[in-house]
Amino acid sequence: MTKRCPNHILIIDDEAEIVAYQKEHLESLGFKVTAHTDSIAALNQFLLNPAQYRLVITDYSMPEMNGLELARIRSKERPDLPIIMVTGHLDLPREAIANAGIMKAFLKPMGIHQLTEIVNQALKSQKRNRTDHLFPRTSSQRPHRYC
Repeated sequence: MTKRCPNHILIIDDEAEIVAYQKEHLESLGFKVTAHTDSIAALNQFLLNPAQYRLVITDYSMPEMNGLELARIRSKERPDLPIIMVTGHLDLPREAIANAGIMKAFLKPMGIHQLTEIVNQALKSQKRNRTDHLFPRTSSQRPHRYC
């Protein structure tokens, strides 16, 4: 029987290169990753089984549905699910980000180490007391496998 990873991450970005880069990196760390370049398809898949995800990483600017709209819908289904927004927009109002239930927003481009640290922090805040031993203690330590 295959071991199931409890740390399932949903990535949504309309730029295929970014999705591939983030997916490959997070999978190399042992995460299960579902990635989409279509925000509507991602939302539909999320709504089929919202409980399976531990984290959502989304872009802001996407065709058909932006990251804020997606975050608002997600918060109705799973208000406990952390969502991270990665964007190239400097002018997003903090109030709109907070009202959508977004944990944090970061500017593109994001390097591998920053992505790892962001994911660590989001998951650690969600399970602080139960699984501290699964996460690196400092950013200078080599990343651990998470599953």
